[in-house]
Amino acid sequence: QKSKQPEGTEQKSKQPEVTEQKSKRPGVAGKTDAYAATSATPMMSEKDKRKLLTAAMEQKKTVWIRYNGGTNPMQPRPIAPLGWKDHLVKATCKQSGSERHFREDRITEVISKVWSE
Repeated sequence: QKSKQPEGTEQKSKQPEVTEQKSKRPGVAGKTDAYAATSATPMMSEKDKRKLLTAAMEQKKTVWIRYNGGTNPMQPRPIAPLGWKDHLVKATCKQSGSERHFREDRITEVISKVWSE
């Protein structure tokens, strides 16, 4: 026999919740997009990301990241990390050839070899 819980104290599901948010980028106001959406995709720990990115900076090596932002969100991109500024990674984006800043919290994966999906 199940014990009855008091009203309003039902247990919530342990499943991660997937939510969509409205984009704050110019030109997409009021629309949802992959840039603004959050997902239940497992992410690397902040510690692991920072460790791999810092090692790449010290060794002047290229790493591949999956970044939840920019014009191609979540698409693997090669970067050459140059340094840290608080929670930002200053890096040369090998796709665009320009220097960019990547928010650490939007980097979902870092690998040190060529990305193959």
